[in-house]
Amino acid sequence: MELERDLILAEKNNAISVNDITALHIQEELNSLRECFAKLKIERDNLLYEIDSCTGREKEWRKTVERLSEEVQNLEVQIANRERDQNNQMRSIEAKNLQLS
Repeated sequence: MELERDLILAEKNNAISVNDITALHIQEELNSLRECFAKLKIERDNLLYEIDSCTGREKEWRKTVERLSEEVQNLEVQIANRERDQNNQMRSIEAKNLQLS
């Protein structure tokens, strides 16, 4: 009877020891997962910041492109006007030259 009781007690102690090891392993896994999630959160925050800054740079780039496009159009209009004025001056000079000849 005493042997049986010692055997049951030994099995209980062994079960407790196995449970302690399993609980410790589970705790270690949980800690590892917590650490991974913390790193992922930091990485997510960094990516969100990068997205925001890229969006801001894109808006600035689009404004710059629009401004430069308007400047190019204005320059094209100025060039066309100057060409027209020069053509008119040339015709006028040619007409005066014909009158003088």
